[in-house]
Amino acid sequence: MRDFELALGQYILYRNLINLTEPEYTIYLAIKESTYENFFRLFSRCYAEFLMKI
Repeated sequence: MRDFELALGQYILYRNLINLTEPEYTIYLAIKESTYENFFRLFSRCYAEFLMKI
C-alpha cells in the first residue's frame, strides 16, 4: 500500500506541475497489467461504493 501512496503522490505532484506549465499535455500513470488486475480493480470497486454512499 505504501508504494501506491508514493506513486499516487508523485502522480498528483507531476499532474499539477504540468497543468501549470503545459496545460495542453495529458499525464498518465503507467502500471503493469498485473498491478491493475490485482489492485486497481479492487480499488475502483471500493471507490465506486464510497461514491454511492455519499
